[in-house]
Amino acid sequence: MLRITHGEETGNRATLRLEGTIGAEWAELLERECAALLGTGTAVSLDLSGVLLVGTAGLDALARLDHAGVEIRCRPAGRPRDRG
Repeated sequence: MLRITHGEETGNRATLRLEGTIGAEWAELLERECAALLGTGTAVSLDLSGVLLVGTAGLDALARLDHAGVEIRCRPAGRPRDRG
């Protein structure tokens, strides 16, 4: 199961927080959600810190989203951000 939560939205940028598994049954949903935002001119950032597993279809979807300009962030939970 994949949970997609709309996080912070500033200006024309939206962050989607993903939790769970990005498998075949959820990859299309993720792409549709991102395409809807991109279609309105909104830049999209994905926070994958809550993702437990990414299947082959999920990897393919993330590659297509990356190619479309979606920012993909994968900071593990509990790990502090580098403020450097």
